Amino acid sequence: MYARKTILIMGSTILTNFIGYLSWYFITNNIPQSFVGSVGFALSFLGFFGIVVDLGFTSAHIKRISEGKDEAKCIGTYTFIKVFLLTMFVLLALSSIWGYKNVYPRRDFANSYDETVIHIMLVWAILSNLASILVNTYLGKQQVAKAQAVIVGAAVVQSLTTIFIVTRTNDINMFASTWVVGGAASLGFGILLLGKVRISLPSREYLLSYLKYALPMMLVIGAAPLVLFLDKMMIKLFNTNVDVSIYWNAQKFAALPEAIANSVISVLFPAFSMMVSTGMVGRVKEITRTAERYLSMFMVPAAFFLIAVATPFVVIFSDVSYESSGLILAILMGWVILKTLSKPYQVHFGGFNRPVYAMYLSLVFIPLNVLLNLIFIPPSLFGIPLLGLGAVGAALASFTGAIVYYLMIRFLSYRLVPIGINVSVIKHIIAGIIMAGSLYLLQHQLYSIDRFYDVISFAIIGSAIYLTAIWLMGEFRRKDMEFILDTMNVGKMFGYLKDELLGRK
Repeated sequence: MYARKTILIMGSTILTNFIGYLSWYFITNNIPQSFVGSVGFALSFLGFFGIVVDLGFTSAHIKRISEGKDEAKCIGTYTFIKVFLLTMFVLLALSSIWGYKNVYPRRDFANSYDETVIHIMLVWAILSNLASILVNTYLGKQQVAKAQAVIVGAAVVQSLTTIFIVTRTNDINMFASTWVVGGAASLGFGILLLGKVRISLPSREYLLSYLKYALPMMLVIGAAPLVLFLDKMMIKLFNTNVDVSIYWNAQKFAALPEAIANSVISVLFPAFSMMVSTGMVGRVKEITRTAERYLSMFMVPAAFFLIAVATPFVVIFSDVSYESSGLILAILMGWVILKTLSKPYQVHFGGFNRPVYAMYLSLVFIPLNVLLNLIFIPPSLFGIPLLGLGAVGAALASFTGAIVYYLMIRFLSYRLVPIGINVSVIKHIIAGIIMAGSLYLLQHQLYSIDRFYDVISFAIIGSAIYLTAIWLMGEFRRKDMEFILDTMNVGKMFGYLKDELLGRK
């Protein structure tokens, strides 16, 4: 069942990203790059000040729900905390806008529309965070189908709205408002699927319980926006909106593998929490290795494929004006591989009730990430000459930081569940390198990639090379095919969806 739920999340993630890429194609071909960069900056600006939106309470909520605590009190407690944090976030965001314009060195936004876009995206942030209360409740109850129904439904509504808007006008405010439509749809679908659920007022006991779990993670979760959004903010500060759009374009395509990997956490966190609480530690180790192996088996070839065809890929699926996104995308694929391989081990911190380990990780990783961005992005700072690589530098900083991130997670996880090197992962990487090298030579020596069907053809060829390589290394056998076919069995998946969405389980 865990595999089927994970596949469901992966499937919905692929679907929502496909829909998102479809709308992104229309965006890059109809909206000026300066407008795209402005929206990307607004998302990063608000994300950066969204330091107070979570603070570890989402993980606390999923943890308490998965432990079987009183559901009504959990929902009431989480809602109270979330609304309070959202209020603080709005005040902080509005204050930061005022401070940016009025406090020394007294400046204004680079473009007249930047501030308006931030205000529009603030509405989206409020709606999407309210919707997350419902989605995270579903995840805590391991109701994966409901959570994904909300996400997919909202993605469809936003993407269709975006395509409708950008093909009729290139007004930046209308473009930014499509995110608001998506946020409203997410909240609406979440409420629609809620059903008959009791909600109690938060109690002192539950507030303290949530705080106790979240406290060690506040630094981790609170500072996460610093890592996620600092790069685009610094690119904007030292370069232009166009540079932000170039980097954001590469990030959009790198987001799919990262999102698929996150699906593992969505399922494994509450599952591991339940297993640990019932003494099934051996089962945790077994599932961790299995999750790592199958994540690597599918994610490594996808990443190496994009490394091999990065430049023609971004030109075909966005626009020729985004050609320089190719190198950035190739670099970010290294970041994706390392983040993906760390996911099954990262879940151990919460599952074993050791959020303090995540705090140790952040105490090293966050300052390192800031330092790397400061070294790689600006040409100089306070008169000190730096690398000045701009958007490419931001990608290199992410990749370098990911190396340290992965090594630290493996070290800390080993203290909870001793798991050595997975030989399967090494075989997958070797096969991925063989595939990428073959595709690179093919496109530069025999056949160039100019149309979307060329990308599909290269993907088929690359898949054949990769599968042959891992088969020869004894890494893909009949039992793997049987497991994959059973997990993706349409009839069984439909039965699971029917049972959960109709409330039969």
